[in-house]
Amino acid sequence: MHWLVDDTFMDETGARAMIPYLFCDEEEADLVQIVVDALVHVLDDLGPTAPDSAYLDHPGWIDVLDSACAAYLALAPGKRSS
Repeated sequence: MHWLVDDTFMDETGARAMIPYLFCDEEEADLVQIVVDALVHVLDDLGPTAPDSAYLDHPGWIDVLDSACAAYLALAPGKRSS
């Protein structure tokens, strides 16, 4: 969570700003941007001081998990043709 938001500022600049430094192309960046957007939605709802259990219980957490899984599967070594 900290890496996606705090360390990269993708919540402010967008994942496409990390091409070619972190992502090879728009497809990769867009997959990660979906994760960032889902995560920011939960963070905005709960604020920075909520306990971990509140994040896990938030109805939007499933979107974080689903989008992170999709990005991971698409970006995993050996999955990309480039």
